[in-house]
Amino acid sequence: MKTIVITGVTSGIGKELVHYFLSKGEQVIGIGRNPEKLSSIQNEFSALGFERFVSVKADFSVLKEVEEAGKKIASEFPDGIDALIHNAAIIPQKKEITIDHHEMQFQVNYLAAVQLTHCLIPLLSLKKGKVVTTTSMIHKVARFNPKNIEAIKPYFLLKSYSKTKLYNILFARGMNEFVYPSTGIYTYTIDPGLVKTGIMEKHSNGFFRWAFRSFTSGGINPEQIGENYGYLLYDCDIGNHYSYCNKLPNKVSKAARSDKARDLLWEATNRMLSISYPEKEKK
Repeated sequence: MKTIVITGVTSGIGKELVHYFLSKGEQVIGIGRNPEKLSSIQNEFSALGFERFVSVKADFSVLKEVEEAGKKIASEFPDGIDALIHNAAIIPQKKEITIDHHEMQFQVNYLAAVQLTHCLIPLLSLKKGKVVTTTSMIHKVARFNPKNIEAIKPYFLLKSYSKTKLYNILFARGMNEFVYPSTGIYTYTIDPGLVKTGIMEKHSNGFFRWAFRSFTSGGINPEQIGENYGYLLYDCDIGNHYSYCNKLPNKVSKAARSDKARDLLWEATNRMLSISYPEKEKK
């Protein structure tokens, strides 16, 4: 039995991934920001006969809550975890600044994932676990600008979203370059394709919600994608970015392949969070 941490579990892809891995007999730790919704899905899974689901409350717009979630998981699962799946994401219509003084999308979609990964490195190391982050083909339109990492000059919702998805890939590459050699933790990103989710339902007005629903109307339902994540956890040994349509590494953008961008983002992120990883010696 594997122990798997999944973020953003109260709806959409995250909820379906919980169901998929519970159906495989795994222990799942689900992180979400809404305690009522967490309680609801706990009851829902219990009614289906799944008892290996543990919920942890954490609002990713508050970095202190992310750190506390990591400590809670460490205290309850000291023998280690096999996988961490980052799925939490938002697309707010307007620029919002968190209490940690970061742009909201940048923090929720990227920075909080980095912090949670850092918190769980000791547990992942015990089992040479895997980290999987949900990204998107939209990363291909993003450009890396070290002078505007948080994409707030100016802010546009899809521009910011595309950059956070680019950062997810660059971070995965940084993990594999600097952390994997000393820990055995391998990191992947996956593009699940066009999926019908409510990612824009909570932070956008009626027009943007309608436009997004129209755009995704031809996409797949969340329950169809569990096997692709399962492939990365159970069967995959190579590569760090996969698309929904095949089981082969998928080519990412030029910006995502840039070692310079990878290293600059890695260093800037670690400074923002005041963290360091068990890195290999840089060349």
